[in-house]
Parts: sequence; C-alpha cells; structure tokens
Amino acid sequence: MKDEGVDFPRRYSPRYQSSDRLAGPVIGHDVWIGDNVTLSRAITLGTGCVVAAGSMVTKSVPPYAIVGGNPARIIRMRFDEGIVRDLLALEWWRFKFTDFAAMRIDAPSLFIDELAARIAAHEIEEYRPAPLSLASLEEPQ
Repeated sequence: MKDEGVDFPRRYSPRYQSSDRLAGPVIGHDVWIGDNVTLSRAITLGTGCVVAAGSMVTKSVPPYAIVGGNPARIIRMRFDEGIVRDLLALEWWRFKFTDFAAMRIDAPSLFIDELAARIAAHEIEEYRPAPLSLASLEEPQ
C-alpha cells in the first residue's frame, strides 16, 4: 500500500473488520500522540511515528514519520529509509528497556549495530512479562 509516496510494510496496512463497519485505529509500538488528536477509523499509526498535537489523522501514517495538521500530512521522517528498515527488522521493542542502558540510543546506527550483535551473540533475550490474572491483582485479606 502506498500513502503520501511512502511504502508501507505489509503489517502496517489498515485493517478492516469482516463486517461493513471499519475497525478502530491500529497503533504501532512507540508511537507518540500529542494532545487533542483525532484519529479516523481503519487507519494505522506505524511504529515510532509522532502525531503533532491538535492533528486530525485521516490516513495511515508510515513508521517513524512525523505528521501534523488538519488533515495530518507528513512533515518529515524521523530517520532515513535504511535506519527505519533496520529498526523494524530488529523489532527492538521486544526487549526490556533496561537492556539498552549501556547502548547508544542517541545514535540510531550505532544502536542498531550493537543490538543486532547482542541478539546474534544471545546476550539479550526477548522480554516476556508474567501474565496478570485478576487473582494476582486482588489484595490479600
């Protein structure tokens, strides 16, 4: 799917319910949404995108894009195409943020290289929190 001249990976395409009604918006990982934003149904906010305050989003937003306005339009991309591709391929959000403590998160290229190396060396594992149950949330009597 193409929107605003940017290719969407298949998993970021808008999703529809099987009925005639459109699904609600799909929000990717690490999305920043400003105050007073209106989202249309059946859109996708791609991973890492930023939606400016007061925007009205009527079309899907590609990963790592910065959008704003009424209707929202792409202002710019947060990173170049190669970095976006690498971040999406690594799926960095699967790991605990504390595992990134010694890594250069302020330098995306270095972060990507180091994370890829740590994954390949099995020095970092996917974060799998324990499931919550209603019983575990109840106060002891």
